[in-house]
Amino acid sequence: MMNASLATAGAGYDPTNTLASSVYEDSQRGINNSFSDESFSRAMREFYQEYVEPTLREIADDTKRQADKNEQTIVQVGNRTVNDAVVTQQKANGYSFVK
Repeated sequence: MMNASLATAGAGYDPTNTLASSVYEDSQRGINNSFSDESFSRAMREFYQEYVEPTLREIADDTKRQADKNEQTIVQVGNRTVNDAVVTQQKANGYSFVK
């Protein structure tokens, strides 16, 4: 059994003080090693320019290319192209994807 006088002695182990010191030292270390507002802004700007912007540009280009594409309905049966059936169907429902 532990002697109570050893636990409260000045030179003894004090878990509360040790924990508080450890937390304080860790938080100070974290503050000293943290990003400044300027470096964080710079890192986010570089991330956007390097990854987000090119991806969005590719998406926009693909979307524009798809939207500007001249749509044609071509039906192939074997080696033959069936055009009359497609034209007849377009006339029947009155809907076409052309400009």
